[in-house]
Amino acid sequence: MSLSLTLLTYGLGTQIPLTAMAAPLWLLYAVVAGTVAGGCWVIAHECGHRAFHPNPRVEATVGFVLHSLLLVPYFSWQHSHAVHHANCNHMEGGETHVPPRAESRTGQIVAGMSRRLGPQLFGITSLISHLLLGWPLYLLFGVAGGEKYGAPTSHFTTAAPFRNGKRALFPNACLPLMQLSNLGLLAMIGILIMAAIQFSPARMLCVYGLPYLVINAWLVGYTWLQHTDTDIPHFSTADVDPKN
Repeated sequence: MSLSLTLLTYGLGTQIPLTAMAAPLWLLYAVVAGTVAGGCWVIAHECGHRAFHPNPRVEATVGFVLHSLLLVPYFSWQHSHAVHHANCNHMEGGETHVPPRAESRTGQIVAGMSRRLGPQLFGITSLISHLLLGWPLYLLFGVAGGEKYGAPTSHFTTAAPFRNGKRALFPNACLPLMQLSNLGLLAMIGILIMAAIQFSPARMLCVYGLPYLVINAWLVGYTWLQHTDTDIPHFSTADVDPKN
């Protein structure tokens, strides 16, 4: 149902005029199509958790195809997401949504920006940067990752400088599946290029690109809320009593 509704909404997007007068329609289309397509993202997420189908090959195929269509490196993400759940809210071993320490360079930069901009403007700036740029920055450079893995990390390669931590986020055993994930993305990028040639780059960017931003905004928005509330505890290796 999610896939059918996604294809239907994207098909409707091909009929919206590429004019300034149609801007409200494009905005409405982006929100609706991006929200509906988020269902496909969640199905692929369940495949990554081995919670979708008893046959692992069916799960891997469904997850790989759906995430590749949404420009997500499925098998790389599946591994990093497992690391995330195994070390959730851990300051060193956490894989994403790890807050910077107050004494760190990043923490000092964030605190300085907050003081200079004020709470309201800083909040608005954080919302825009997180919701629009957070997901690609995470995939490309491991932004908000834990200290153990070094910085930067990447879901696309382990070549220098993306493997400089105390612990490799992607061990050598992950490389074949990382390469397969990359091939899935290259195939999708090829499809998008052909669509741009056939129908125009503007049409492709509006029909595919606008919902893509909304999908990412939903993804970052709800995971951000889940992991950063001030009532949610974070843990550190330094907090562990060696006697226990």
